[in-house]
Amino acid sequence: MSVVLAGAVFPSDILEEPWFGTFGLFVALNTVIYLGLTAAKFVPWPAQVQPRQVRRLLPHSHEDETMPTPRKAALRALEDPARSLRMRAARQTIPIALALVGALTSVVSLIYLLLYYAAEGPIMIVPLAFGVSLVVLSMIMARRPIRPKAMIWAWTILMISLIAETCWRAVVLDSAVPLGVTLIILVFTAPIALSWSAGIVAAIAGTGAIVTAGAIVSVVDTISWSFAALSAALSSFVLLYLRVIGMDRIAEERARADALASTDPLTGTFTRTGLIALAPSIAAAAEQSDDEVTAIMCEIQDLATLNADYGFDYGGAVIAATARSFRSALPERAIVSRWEGDTFLAVMTGHCPDRESVQRQVIDNLVTSGVALGKKPVTVKVSGASSNPRQTTLEALIAEASPSAPSRG
Repeated sequence: MSVVLAGAVFPSDILEEPWFGTFGLFVALNTVIYLGLTAAKFVPWPAQVQPRQVRRLLPHSHEDETMPTPRKAALRALEDPARSLRMRAARQTIPIALALVGALTSVVSLIYLLLYYAAEGPIMIVPLAFGVSLVVLSMIMARRPIRPKAMIWAWTILMISLIAETCWRAVVLDSAVPLGVTLIILVFTAPIALSWSAGIVAAIAGTGAIVTAGAIVSVVDTISWSFAALSAALSSFVLLYLRVIGMDRIAEERARADALASTDPLTGTFTRTGLIALAPSIAAAAEQSDDEVTAIMCEIQDLATLNADYGFDYGGAVIAATARSFRSALPERAIVSRWEGDTFLAVMTGHCPDRESVQRQVIDNLVTSGVALGKKPVTVKVSGASSNPRQTTLEALIAEASPSAPSRG
């Protein structure tokens, strides 16, 4: 049992004042936090990814490669970008949070072992081992390709276990200090998990354990402690809501920016970048239905002459009218893009329609639109090609569909 001499620094009457006890608790908490942050600096985080590894991970395309098939995770990200952003954030945050919680738990337990081993030392071995286990798990999660959903539930179960262990320690020691720690754990469990289902499970299990322990520990008021546990659970939901709302807004802004980057403002069709991004999904749909992939090009003839004769405003009107005419001449499944200044490219599943028929329909639609009324008639040239997505690349299919490519027939 260690002995502290009263009056060495402060008079003994000050040491017995309630405000000094509160001040000492505040200093102790700050000391624990700084010790935890110091310990976290020594955690071996994943090594930095080298540029050559980045190049190896990035998607690339060569002439001898077939059209890529998108992963299910990529398709889910396109369907729900907000959920995808939350999953990525949880994937990055949970290992760091586990390391910090484990380091703090280990440091606090080690301090108790050194100062109060005779009275509380054997009991503190359990949280010390638990804290070290959390640090080890954090390193495993950071280095392994674990799914975010599995990581979220692992975090939730571990925090519920930590709350249960701390409540058990409060009951054994008949102390309110471990119960105060459980409130802190309960507050930050749900916001870090970024999942409502996991947060609800943690709130129910954690609140139940804290209320039960509060009813057994004799130094706390059961009713007041129950309200404190409920307040901690509600606080966790408020923090979770604020974090989810913030990420949803970020996802909306990103989706809006992606839409602007992939949509041509003049015609409303996809840009070259937008079509390239959708090409793997089209190829996957063709493979699933055992069908071909078709690329059709529509090139406006002598657009430079029309711009020179009638101005660029008229040239823009011709481009917009051609985009509408080309779109209406194709099946609904076709994805149309403005590939170049005067050229449109459509990609779709299925066999290539009759190119001459599509060309006539586009010209007829242009005449009906009246865009060239009183001016030179607008003419277009349509070409196309079809191929098996398992045996071709997007670049090869586009080259084959180009008007300058030699005819296959």
